[in-house]
Amino acid sequence: MIRAATNSDASAVFEVIDSCLREIGDRVFPEGEGRDLLDIESAYAGKGGAFVVFERDGTIAGTHATLPIDRENGTVTFRRLYVRSALRGERIGKQLMQWAIDWSRENRFREVVFWSDTRFTHAHEFFRRFGFERGETRDMDDGALPYSEYRFALKL
Repeated sequence: MIRAATNSDASAVFEVIDSCLREIGDRVFPEGEGRDLLDIESAYAGKGGAFVVFERDGTIAGTHATLPIDRENGTVTFRRLYVRSALRGERIGKQLMQWAIDWSRENRFREVVFWSDTRFTHAHEFFRRFGFERGETRDMDDGALPYSEYRFALKL
């Protein structure tokens, strides 16, 4: 079941995301790129977006979030799409991505733009299956380690 995340979910959300980042030799960095996880409600709903979790049997299996970038131009970003490794292939990621696309359309956004770590190669194919086009690359230094990201975009 997909439901809105609350600050009381923070430790479980942090654990899901951190476990996914550790698969690529990284970790959540709350002092930088992960500071949104310290106050999920303010970082997302408080800014007109939404952060959801996919819950199964009382356990958070996945996460996803939307955040307006430019309401006037109808641009939204997606963040924090992560699914526990043991549950991948069970359509949880697909349900979370569809939720974010539907949320964006319902809120009258016309374009989705987001960035994804270049090391998540399987995720990039997943994004392409939803129609996202990969664009430029940028280098980042706000994490535990330096990393690079690809830009993905989709017109709604």
